[in-house]
Amino acid sequence: MKGSPALKYFQLDGATTYVHEQIYSTCPNLRYFKSPLPLILSSFSIRNAYNKRIAKDITTLKQWQSKKRFILDYCSMFHDGEPPSLIPLFDNTDSFVILGRILQNNNPYNFGSFLIKTTILTQYPILPPMVRISDPIYHPNVQSNEHIHRKQDRKFSAETSLALTLCPTATWQRSATTVVGLKTGISGFDSSSLNGPFDIYIDKNTSIYVLDSGNYRVQYLLSNSTIVTTVINGSYGTALNQFVSMRAINIDGNGSIYILDGSSNGRVTKWSPESSSGAVVAGGNGIGNNTNQLNASAGMFIDWSTRIIWIADKNNHRIVKWSSPMTSMVVCGSYGSNDDQFQYPSGVFVDTSDSNTLYVADTYNHRIQMWQTEATHGTTVAGITSYYGNGLNQLWYPTAVMVDNNQNMHIVDRNNHRIVRWRIGASAGVIVAGDTVSGVQSNQLYYPMSLNFDSSGSLYVVDTYNNRIQKFLMSCAATSNTSTTTPLPDTTTTHSSNGSCSMTRWSSNASTIAGSPIGLSGYTSTTLNYPQDVFLDQNNALYVLDSSNYRVLLFLPNSTIGITVVNGSYGSMLNQFGDMQAIRVDASGNIYIVDCDNHRVVKYAPGDVSGTVVAGGNGTGADANHLRYPYDIFIGSNTSVIWIADTVNHRIVRWDSPTKGAVVCGSFGSLSYQFYYPCGLYVDTSASNTLYVADTYNHRIQMWLPAAMNGTTVAGQTRVYGNGLNQLDTPTAVIMDQNGYLYITDSNNNRVLRWIIGAISGMIVGGGSSYGTLPSQLNYPYRNKFDSNGALVIVDYRNNRIQRFDVSCLAPIVNTTTTTVPTTILLSTTARTSHSSK
Repeated sequence: MKGSPALKYFQLDGATTYVHEQIYSTCPNLRYFKSPLPLILSSFSIRNAYNKRIAKDITTLKQWQSKKRFILDYCSMFHDGEPPSLIPLFDNTDSFVILGRILQNNNPYNFGSFLIKTTILTQYPILPPMVRISDPIYHPNVQSNEHIHRKQDRKFSAETSLALTLCPTATWQRSATTVVGLKTGISGFDSSSLNGPFDIYIDKNTSIYVLDSGNYRVQYLLSNSTIVTTVINGSYGTALNQFVSMRAINIDGNGSIYILDGSSNGRVTKWSPESSSGAVVAGGNGIGNNTNQLNASAGMFIDWSTRIIWIADKNNHRIVKWSSPMTSMVVCGSYGSNDDQFQYPSGVFVDTSDSNTLYVADTYNHRIQMWQTEATHGTTVAGITSYYGNGLNQLWYPTAVMVDNNQNMHIVDRNNHRIVRWRIGASAGVIVAGDTVSGVQSNQLYYPMSLNFDSSGSLYVVDTYNNRIQKFLMSCAATSNTSTTTPLPDTTTTHSSNGSCSMTRWSSNASTIAGSPIGLSGYTSTTLNYPQDVFLDQNNALYVLDSSNYRVLLFLPNSTIGITVVNGSYGSMLNQFGDMQAIRVDASGNIYIVDCDNHRVVKYAPGDVSGTVVAGGNGTGADANHLRYPYDIFIGSNTSVIWIADTVNHRIVRWDSPTKGAVVCGSFGSLSYQFYYPCGLYVDTSASNTLYVADTYNHRIQMWLPAAMNGTTVAGQTRVYGNGLNQLDTPTAVIMDQNGYLYITDSNNNRVLRWIIGAISGMIVGGGSSYGTLPSQLNYPYRNKFDSNGALVIVDYRNNRIQRFDVSCLAPIVNTTTTTVPTTILLSTTARTSHSSK
């Protein structure tokens, strides 16, 4: 729901935390972040929000912060100068969690960095937020006597073969055991905890080495032991006993540990047994794109038969190999999406049994590329170039790949929180660990980064954001002749445009009419940044509410170049916006914008550089002259009446003048006369202003007849969410066609449903069971409209684009009204809610 600033200053004062204005100077990529709920207000008190522990935390903080200003930093640990990787914040249906660090003097490496976890219940503001500040995380930036890499009692066996050998019918248990770290996912610095691990190495004795990146150390677990010891204990820095960005680990037969230290150190260091610092064996010549330099490298493979080190040189978009500390060469790659290019490759695997065929996790192209020896281009063997998604034929920021003896690739599909096995030559993979929903349960992962196998075939996953290593046991079924072909994910059926049909149908594949077809955000005339609404006039001119760019773009028919007609910025002045939520345009060309954070509706006459308040604007409140985070409006033809979804007041209001509104219906709750954050409304003016309300957190559509005291549920099931055709999951918009059919934006199900009033279920008309950037997919759609040709136009919020599904079969009108088709379409209104992940 509400777009909250991504980066905020926090000033600690007693038991009150005040959230200051958003800034982007520290982490500019955070301007693309959009928080999902309208529940984070500009300030909130944590007095009585937690138990006595919070007072202790505040006291501890004040002892060293000395009234200095701190920053809550949402910067992902994956950034290293690459484009942003956004992280969904929902962890269950009842609350959401913000994770960040309070940083002293804007420096994450000084003493006293705390983790802050804020859980705001969906009942807020009825229930207060719960704030928990962790124990201090001390980054050891002083010299320690314990950073010596000791041999201890470890036994080493030389790597004679790098082939991964698994039985052809291998399967893994879906529930894992946590072998290093805490199963609860909590980070820490003690011997039983991890902090953002990135890689794992398992020797032939099944002893485990963990690259505990956030703690700048290597942890060691002897086979069949539960005692974890530290074998390398570094700190942040550029000295040879320090690290900046530990990304990959390997061990040779003599027990020497090789660590890829990416980011600004740009090197691989070798730590011999008993050594107190490393020696550079690759890179170490500064950051750059020369042959002897690395730039934020992320993946490493070492062929012990030749001692060649292969590196995924991420920010140089290439694969390089080092045959000695002074000798290196570029193997392949440059920046781009062609078959001879990469975008931020993060993983590399070398099949030494097949003439050093390369497999590259081409992360930002969402694919795995296979490069045969001396080839001039790669072949995509998994994923679809540039089109991320959660279909079984798609990947979303893959970070690692391993290939076994059966020609199966095992892929870390990071942003889908899963491990996928994909046979080379197949059109899709199968999930072997995790799922598309992140979590901390034993069958869930949270942004995994790497994987490995032990000699018995057990799968080990570096569950990075859960700060743990998960072990999935393998079993081998008896061989059968049953086909192992993986079915493709369900999609909406494509209908022929020939012949007649009883109900209108739309193509299953959409065309992008505004924004990036592959979901990229931006500020140019051809890109969008989290659009939240659209309006189409009778000539099919498209007005797009480009919310995070604080502007309105006009796209003329058949043009994908936008013209800025309202150009604002963040703020509360009349030429500024807090959070743009909905747009309407009247017959005179006046533009009406719902400015959610400023609790108002503003009107821009043609050519105006600032707006005029036509509803609200008196601050937040529940009185008749106040709005509280409104999300949608409906404006009828030839009238000045404005109907508003007053979302956080859980009501629908009507404003007949700019000075005062009247409550039409609603209060907080789940009964028939109540709403739970309603985000969309439609007014059927041909039926005496019958209301249809997207009652978002009740997961239903409510119909209110004129003068009724109660609403009637016409779609969905109260307080029950799901993906069945008789269910909704956070519906955010509803409109109606001339036949009286409802079209519902079912946001968390990534689809639009057509629902006949009186029916017990709906039908998918746009999107489907999977989400992504393919033409058939949506990723948290917010609103839907029709153009004058009957095409379905959908605001594809997370994909930063507007999609048009053309009519494939046009049915006759069943119930005619006195309103023409274009007018009915133009006056249809929608809404949308939070960007959640259940």
